[in-house]
Amino acid sequence: MKKLCLIALLLLALVFTAVACGQKPSGEENTTTAAEAPETIGTVTGGNSQNNSSGGTTNSGETTPNPAEVKIVSKSYEVFFVNGKNFFNASAKADTQLNEVSHTVVTAEGEPCESVALRGWIGFNQAVAKFGYAIDGGEKVYVEEFKASVEDALVQIAGEHASRFVITADTTGLEAGEHKVVFYVLLESGAEIAFYDQLTLVITTPAPVAE
Repeated sequence: MKKLCLIALLLLALVFTAVACGQKPSGEENTTTAAEAPETIGTVTGGNSQNNSSGGTTNSGETTPNPAEVKIVSKSYEVFFVNGKNFFNASAKADTQLNEVSHTVVTAEGEPCESVALRGWIGFNQAVAKFGYAIDGGEKVYVEEFKASVEDALVQIAGEHASRFVITADTTGLEAGEHKVVFYVLLESGAEIAFYDQLTLVITTPAPVAE
């Protein structure tokens, strides 16, 4: 009888041991091991970044740089032109004058508006490739000649990547009324920045497209 009780106790102990080995600790069912966790890659600035939360991936798998990484060191808008002539008082910079008119430029009655231009300088924390513009959300127009030479004194103010510019937007063919003109910069890293996007141009007299 004692032997039977001892055998029963041994069998019962084996059963409890088997059950205990097959269970997981409480809360472990939904955990993920370190090897299975998703890899987090920080934002990489540069035209060939492998993972970028803000840039759009190209067909080649490359991504555009994150605009959040682009910083303006310093800038100044010196003159705003309409048809090649200074639109404002020559004694003050365009920064101040554009702000005073709430960045809305109304062209003269009876004078066809063929072009508007912005002259100034700007310094980024990255090198500049080209300057350009777009009208009413249309195609961006970049022209190498919009970028001008820089003197040493400006580099001291705006940094090693300082650039002068004269960006001329062709407005021939635009209808009378309000138009949005945005000035862009294309950095050598591939980033496109709308560095002045507040301008509203009100054309009073349209300029026909030359035949």
